[in-house]
Amino acid sequence: DVYGADTLRVYEMFIGDYEKEATWSEQGVIGAKRFLDKIVRLGEKVVDKDTYSSEIEKDIHKTVKKVTEDMDSLKFNTAISALMILSNTMDKMDSITKADYRTFLHLLNPVAPHITEELNEEYNLGKPFCESSWPTYEEDKLVDTEKTIAVQVNGRVRATISVNINDTDEVILDKALACDNVKKYTDGKEILKTIVIKGKIVNIVVKG
Repeated sequence: DVYGADTLRVYEMFIGDYEKEATWSEQGVIGAKRFLDKIVRLGEKVVDKDTYSSEIEKDIHKTVKKVTEDMDSLKFNTAISALMILSNTMDKMDSITKADYRTFLHLLNPVAPHITEELNEEYNLGKPFCESSWPTYEEDKLVDTEKTIAVQVNGRVRATISVNINDTDEVILDKALACDNVKKYTDGKEILKTIVIKGKIVNIVVKG
């Protein structure tokens, strides 16, 4: 049973540090089986598109980097953990693309070679992984473009706003002043000073 062999490989590599002893757990084997069951189910969400889904593109690039580095240093348990996190994200989506699924399966392939090659063939995702180049990531895709920052009025936090790393100070301040709970403390009052610290905080000082 190649599926069973892959389950044991996933469990053995996930159980702990590759170079240290670990205690065998039947519950852990069941957990590995559930993980692979989920990967099989993800195939039912696949749509015929050869680019990454925009909402998880950054997650995929981060996972490629993490898994590549961890496998190079024999940290298989943390590599599998990163794949489990990505699989949970994919599981919540209505659909995933062929590109999403293929890259995920390719990253899992060294640990679960049989099931990943079968799914790759079943969904016609591309060449066998054993004949394919390892996935690569783009550095600029690893950067978090959106951040949540606090807005203070007279030193007290009154709201939080979502800002893009490319937003100007003026745009960030406009977003802050547009918040209902900020308006409550600024409307009709004289604004003495505004301080925008990019990616961290907006501070508004009002008179009175």
